[in-house]
Amino acid sequence: MKVIAIIVALSAVALSKKLPDNFQICTHSDPKINECLKSAIQSALVQLRGGIAEIDAVPIDPMFIPNISVNRSQLAIGMANLRIFNMTNSVIESVKASITNKRFRALLVIKSAEVKVTMDFSLVGKLLFLNLNSGGKGEMLMKNAVIGISLNGGLTNDRQHYMLNTFAFKLNPESMTFYLDGLFGGQKAINDEVLKVLNENWNVLFKEIQLDLEDTLSNIFMDYSNNIFKYVPV
Repeated sequence: MKVIAIIVALSAVALSKKLPDNFQICTHSDPKINECLKSAIQSALVQLRGGIAEIDAVPIDPMFIPNISVNRSQLAIGMANLRIFNMTNSVIESVKASITNKRFRALLVIKSAEVKVTMDFSLVGKLLFLNLNSGGKGEMLMKNAVIGISLNGGLTNDRQHYMLNTFAFKLNPESMTFYLDGLFGGQKAINDEVLKVLNENWNVLFKEIQLDLEDTLSNIFMDYSNNIFKYVPV
């Protein structure tokens, strides 16, 4: 009987969870669905900045990522304890959606004036003409980033809610600056000179980490979005 009581209690808690009343929701039959989604997503970014406790949605600004490992033929990059700041200040530029009572597809273009990432890093191998074997505290600062997002989904098994099957996140900054402490231990002059070279060729280092960073963010945002969709009826 105690087991049954616990199950009933947990079910009651789950059923009581819902989105805040001021959380904007769009219906798939809305003839202006693109405009509605653009407004709704922009509003949601602000509301999700500090999380929504009612649905167990954690804060996304800063967004925490435990680690990302990048392994190339001549270079290994480790990034741990990443925190991504300012993504909720982004502007939704456009939304193109095709949504029915069975299918969910959308393309988003988002612009971010500045995105900052702090982390612990390690660099082992060859980058440009540099042989590196170092690690420390690091920061990446992206300026005027354009983010493209492609969403595809269908219905949950009970056919009451949408569920994303794919979430493709593409990140393209206009410029990028790296701050990496400890590249060459306490040799500040050498460290500063190497950083200057890296920042003059920022796109080379960015291309090394781009795919892994995008894949990680795609997975995080898909799980996060599906948690919200659980509370939005078709």
